[in-house]
Amino acid sequence: MNGGPATNGDAATNGDAATNGGPATLSVTEPETGALVITMGGEYDIGGIETLGPDLEAILSKDARSVIIEMDKVELMGTSGVALLLRVANRFGAIEVRHASPIVRRAIEALGLAERLRVLGD
Repeated sequence: MNGGPATNGDAATNGDAATNGGPATLSVTEPETGALVITMGGEYDIGGIETLGPDLEAILSKDARSVIIEMDKVELMGTSGVALLLRVANRFGAIEVRHASPIVRRAIEALGLAERLRVLGD
């Protein structure tokens, strides 16, 4: 894969489709005991998430009662990105997704995942 913007119907973008974003990034903070805030950025397609394995495993090894995922820096979300969200949800239970673009929200709803991936508005 060339790492450029997706051209098939498999991906949802947040912003201008002509923007060449970077690879997917994950960071996590623990603002209080038992809470995680995961910040996602970049392109979440098959080519963009290849390097996230160690970061994702570190997140999945944590204990948390609540998990919030901030998506305002996500530039593209393909099925690989949705699969990543589901891995987090499977580990921690219901998660809260914040600042997802309207097209990402619609994709989550169309896949029947709105209850599992609780998407909140801005």
